[in-house]
Amino acid sequence: MDYSVAVTLGFLVFAIVMFALEKIPLSITAMIVAVGLHLSGVLTATEAFKGFVDSNVILFIAMFIIGAAFFETGVAVDVGNVVNKFAKRNNPYYRYHDAYRYYVWFLVQHRYGSRYDSCCHRYL
Repeated sequence: MDYSVAVTLGFLVFAIVMFALEKIPLSITAMIVAVGLHLSGVLTATEAFKGFVDSNVILFIAMFIIGAAFFETGVAVDVGNVVNKFAKRNNPYYRYHDAYRYYVWFLVQHRYGSRYDSCCHRYL
């Protein structure tokens, strides 16, 4: 096995484990992998950081920022309440919608703790 293949696979395993465990922030993990591949000589600096200026990456970053702002300000809850007003109560799938709401609330509480308490309690 070539040196660059072994180093790349090592960084790939490191990235997968760190993304799964989230012991350090995901952005720091991505930077560690990019810098590590550059410092080990596998990639040049241009190759290592070329993906960060891709328009799709910037689009996803912007979507995450806007989505977080919607949850922080409560706009997402207000939009959900408006959609619920127009939902038909005689829909046979509506009862599953309530269970899904509680499941999403549980996941948000488990992941983010009390930062979203007021937001989620208004939603329920």
